[in-house]
Amino acid sequence: LPKATVPEVVFIGRSNVGKSSLVNMLVNRRTLAPMSSMPGRTRTFNFYIVNRETSQLPSFYIVDVPGYGYAEAKAEVKEQWRNLLDSYILKRDSLQVVFHLIDSRHGPVGEDETLMRTVRSHQDSKNLSYVVILTKADKENARVRHGKAKASLKNRTIDALKRCGWGPGEVAVILTSSKSKIGRDDVWRYIQAVMQQQSEGSDASERHSEWFLDWKDGEEEGKGDSECRQEDESTP
Repeated sequence: LPKATVPEVVFIGRSNVGKSSLVNMLVNRRTLAPMSSMPGRTRTFNFYIVNRETSQLPSFYIVDVPGYGYAEAKAEVKEQWRNLLDSYILKRDSLQVVFHLIDSRHGPVGEDETLMRTVRSHQDSKNLSYVVILTKADKENARVRHGKAKASLKNRTIDALKRCGWGPGEVAVILTSSKSKIGRDDVWRYIQAVMQQQSEGSDASERHSEWFLDWKDGEEEGKGDSECRQEDESTP
């Protein structure tokens, strides 16, 4: 891995959840992160430097890692990826944010909950920010209505977080679409806020309450949907 000289934000998720597409959408480049219709294309840790040639904005790395759960990879290869990822989250001092991508068509599944537990076990000692990104909001079968997560998706996500030890106000959730660029500005604003607070030495627990879901149980479908803002597409 590169020497840890600047802050890092990592994008993690199941194979075919749209990690590389999201990275390309964020930086407004179509082919920066390699994409494929076949799951499992990303097989290495890829570090992309941001703001390297400007002194006005802080430099940081966007990190794209292999997707977990790829059935075609050999068991020993998947175990190597899992061990490297766990070690990266635990030991990488420059890591500031874990963006956990979850397909909005399905919500969290078993392997997503494994990652939730892994990050939760390290979060207090590492002072990490943890963000759930719900991807593919543009798909016809996504659990999304009018730019908002349906109550079924919201409640499934909250229930999974609860089972993994997370509580209200601890996890931000952002709805995204790499195709329509929904959520792009929210992700950038979150990263900017983290970088600013990192330079000021602020605690991760103080961050970004506007992105937290309202943890209310028993909401009916179509009510209490999680709001997602869609604004201009300018890169900060």
